[in-house]
Amino acid sequence: MSEPLAKRRKIADESPTSDLPALTAAPIDLTGLSPESDDDDLIVAIRMSLEGSTTSSSAAPAPPYRPSALEELRILQRQKYEQHHRSTSTPAPAGSSGTGVKDPSHLNLAGRTVFLNKLAGAHSDDCLDIRDIICKGSLVSGIIGGVFDDAIQELLYFFPQTTPLLLCTKPIVNKNGVPSGSLSAPSAWKFAYSAALVHAKFMILFFPQYLRLVIASGNFTQLEYEKIRQVIWYQDFPKRVTTSSGQTTHPFVLKLSQFLLALNVPQSSVDQINCFEFSEVKATLITSIPTNEAKIAPVSGLTQLRHFTSTLPPLSDEASIVVQTNTVSMASEAWLKEFVEACGRKGRSGAPKMAADKLKVVYPTEKVFSASDIGGDAFSVVLFKSIIPQNRFFVCLDVEGSGTLLHSKIIYPESGSWMYVGSHNLTKSAWGSSKVNATNFELGIVFLKDSWKIRMPFSVPLQNYGPTDALGGVIRNWDPAK
Repeated sequence: MSEPLAKRRKIADESPTSDLPALTAAPIDLTGLSPESDDDDLIVAIRMSLEGSTTSSSAAPAPPYRPSALEELRILQRQKYEQHHRSTSTPAPAGSSGTGVKDPSHLNLAGRTVFLNKLAGAHSDDCLDIRDIICKGSLVSGIIGGVFDDAIQELLYFFPQTTPLLLCTKPIVNKNGVPSGSLSAPSAWKFAYSAALVHAKFMILFFPQYLRLVIASGNFTQLEYEKIRQVIWYQDFPKRVTTSSGQTTHPFVLKLSQFLLALNVPQSSVDQINCFEFSEVKATLITSIPTNEAKIAPVSGLTQLRHFTSTLPPLSDEASIVVQTNTVSMASEAWLKEFVEACGRKGRSGAPKMAADKLKVVYPTEKVFSASDIGGDAFSVVLFKSIIPQNRFFVCLDVEGSGTLLHSKIIYPESGSWMYVGSHNLTKSAWGSSKVNATNFELGIVFLKDSWKIRMPFSVPLQNYGPTDALGGVIRNWDPAK
């Protein structure tokens, strides 16, 4: 039995609940996965092996819905976590019930900065409880990406079940060929299913007088925002006073609309976005669109990043590119060279084998990963094929011993002028290339550092891995032939 499955069985064995389905170490079906597969691809494979699922499309009468073994374990894990922290957490500040952003400075900075999530027990004024930007009391409807189809109930932590939501996700089909989400979602929640992995974490929230676009680094589950360090970007866009067919659509809206259409979001829902004014948007959208059923042209995030940095001064030879990532998976050194050059090296990254020397990859050691309060293997997965030497991996001293994990997915050049935040990991499946399409739906933003106040999810300077440190993760040095 693998270590992650063993840990999950241990949770079940220690639980007072006696009617949990038994977990077995069923073989994980790696069909369709490769060294380029992203973290969530593997999670899907693990889930389907735990539940004995199949991707068969045969339609048979669905049995009464029962939470899967993994959902049951999530509930148990949350209960254990809440019980553990109930006596150690300080009371939440007044007015933090999720009815709206309380600090006016947050609204003043929205769009020009990123915010860190408010971890459980920590009540920093510089951090946001993501529920406070959902403003569920006045929310009319929303389009959401960043939740697994078999974990729809997790959204009840953020949204009322009566609020109309359109959920963009990849279906996880049970043994009867029925998507899990359709069995567990409230009737007001509908689905836009895609064949490709929807790795983008976003919320488009419609209010009576404005639209709020939220782009984050983590899936929208309670524990991911209570004990894992995430970043959140959002900006509000006012409703247009008048709309006419002759108005020019803002480039930001065009790019966002194409992304949503590729996700099979109905045209009528996409058209609502153009009813809001985007002329004051503070960031540039970076999307990755794989081959899709809607036949929207695929888009490479790497090509878009290169276009953004091409307008900026070249980086100095000494400047490294800092990448905080949850998955490291490269198909070739040539791709890594292309990534480094897209970040602003402009053809000066040297031979492909030298490209890794321009990176500082912020990624947890096995020690930090295992010491996470919530059990890192249940929430972060690594599919690792090493072409980056270990001396290019770095740790953050303020994260070690904190019981937290980083999931911020930020990229910035040292001494540079820009920063990326969003869902893209350091993988070809996320970014694509000049010749190959991405295989995931990804979404992020990039903007100039001189236009916003920097909030870092980790401290600098960074520290190299020690001689005995090992890379953390569920699967390392995975050989698909084995």
